[in-house]
Amino acid sequence: MNSGKLIILLITIALGATSAAAQQDSVTFTDHSKQSITISRFGTVLNFKNSKGKETVPGNVYRVCPCGQKASCIESTSIPSDKTSSQLDVMFPKKGTTLKKGETLVVKATFRYEELTVRRSLKWTAGSTLFESEEVISGSKPLCSSTFEDEGLLRFEMKMCPRPPGAPLALYWTCPPEIDPSALQKAMTVTALRDLEK
Repeated sequence: MNSGKLIILLITIALGATSAAAQQDSVTFTDHSKQSITISRFGTVLNFKNSKGKETVPGNVYRVCPCGQKASCIESTSIPSDKTSSQLDVMFPKKGTTLKKGETLVVKATFRYEELTVRRSLKWTAGSTLFESEEVISGSKPLCSSTFEDEGLLRFEMKMCPRPPGAPLALYWTCPPEIDPSALQKAMTVTALRDLEK
């Protein structure tokens, strides 16, 4: 093997190792008032520190599973598995991890865990203790959900496609018109606004 091929091979190995390590990482953002928020590669808030250094770890708000199954569930703050690959994209700020007063952090994550696909979006404005999340969860089978109590929860909404005919009206929301009828009950949108100091 000549030296050129050896260098290319070493660079490829190093980039592969860097990508694998980056997938395990979380990212911490700070603001002008020295508050910080740490976000996992799955788009979940791992912890928040206010300007006085007090740390808060958010608890679970919901669990979504394929109906009738105990496995393959997604929870709002739990990390599914170290082996689950996830793409975390920082939409803003594009460079660095420090926010100026009034700037809003926007991150998006997409991952697939067994039968479920999750697209998660999170926003946090510098100087605030509130963060907003929106998640779209979909699967090949009908989805069932449960919720947990959370003192910091200010607003919570879970919308899913209609259940089959005969189901009580209070148990579902109508899907948007663009949803294919074959996707009934196989997609769910969850939005939440939380206060990280409560």
